[in-house]
Amino acid sequence: MIPNAMLLFMSFGYKGSLSNISWYISAMLISMLLLYPLARGFRRNSNLIGAVNIALFGTSYLYINFENYKVMRESCGIMTGGMLRAIIGLCVGCMVYEFSNYLKAKEITRAQEMFLSLADVVLIGCILFVMSRGDLRSGFVIPILMFFLVSIVTSGQNYFSKYFDNKGAKLLGQLSLYIYLLHVVARKIIYFYRPKIRMGRAYIAIGLLTAVMVVLVMGADHLRKKRAAKA
Repeated sequence: MIPNAMLLFMSFGYKGSLSNISWYISAMLISMLLLYPLARGFRRNSNLIGAVNIALFGTSYLYINFENYKVMRESCGIMTGGMLRAIIGLCVGCMVYEFSNYLKAKEITRAQEMFLSLADVVLIGCILFVMSRGDLRSGFVIPILMFFLVSIVTSGQNYFSKYFDNKGAKLLGQLSLYIYLLHVVARKIIYFYRPKIRMGRAYIAIGLLTAVMVVLVMGADHLRKKRAAKA
């Protein structure tokens, strides 16, 4: 993973990928390096104008040229498809931030709160349906649905928001990188020993194995820090 750790895969045309997951980290780090100065210095213009246009035209470019969202090595002008995907993802995140703050500042009625709560349930159902039944082109729908889902939840203006504002949810956020990295390892292990496993059982097995691996890694990291503190 050394070339990916050095950010070479997404920045200097490195064509060999030693991992199916490290390209994403490389692309996100470089994208943040590019977008952060704009978001920091010109927040509202960057988030409300720049991010919207980049997300819209970037997604349109991917759809017109590739008809799917799973591009990594493909050339997209001056960057790879993975870089463009990362930039689009961060721009959508900026849009979520602004829309969430807009909703948060509103005084809503009980009926409006119930409507937003129902909207979240419908959005989750739509996302799960698209993920399980859709084709490659339907992948473009998921970021749109996620935009509204996350914006509503983080605004605190619905019934379910309070259930995501707790120590458990924050702990999952802290563990998200470990979960992301280790779930791929768990997936490879499960499919190596059970290549014909059913999808439903595979989800359960991968989830359980990932949870065990995260606990072991976090435990080892905790012991390392404890020993370092004593030293």
